[in-house]
Amino acid sequence: MTLNPIDESGNSPSWKAIFDRYEIATHDFDTAHFPISAEQIKRACQHFKKTGEKEVRILCKQDTRESRPQVFRERGLFILPVKNGEYVIVKGEGYIDIPNILPPCKIIRAPFRSSWKPRE
Repeated sequence: MTLNPIDESGNSPSWKAIFDRYEIATHDFDTAHFPISAEQIKRACQHFKKTGEKEVRILCKQDTRESRPQVFRERGLFILPVKNGEYVIVKGEGYIDIPNILPPCKIIRAPFRSSWKPRE
């Protein structure tokens, strides 16, 4: 999988800076998640120049296993949004492989009755 050009490194330098600043690597994820706010992420990344290296919504977008930053992959972590501007970093597998649907899908055509009529 290729990452966006703005995000070639998987945001690894930014997340490394975040992990270093808040000592996330020393956190015991077996006992608790690690809460982190958008403000904390912004503070840790303010020295980066590119939007993709400091924009919270881009840094926290980790749609696939492969799109996670290196520090997350190495430690078996993923990030979840809790509410607007608040996240938790948790240990575990946050992704699921969707199995193939077998046998082939059956197409059912149902009659459609509508009382809707266009305006005149």
